[in-house]
Amino acid sequence: MEPFLVVGLIASIRRVLIISLQMTTLARQGGWSAESASIFHASMIELALLVILIPVLVFSITLLRRHALRNLWRACVSGAAYTPRAPEPSRAVGVFR
Repeated sequence: MEPFLVVGLIASIRRVLIISLQMTTLARQGGWSAESASIFHASMIELALLVILIPVLVFSITLLRRHALRNLWRACVSGAAYTPRAPEPSRAVGVFR
């Protein structure tokens, strides 16, 4: 699960950088037309959503890592060998619970 969150985090940061570059290019062009105002408005909404999404992804990755470390610590304290649990396959091929 964590690798998917990391990929999402990288893609979100990349998109923020691209939007910033596009808005810089749009601002250098000069006058505002109805089309450029519409593009600017849509980009600002997307940027706001990405700014909310990035901390959520970071928090999720942090929680997953803490959970894994807690399980490792409990296994070490109890003296049992630590084996990470793999998802249990369901009856359908390729579907995990």
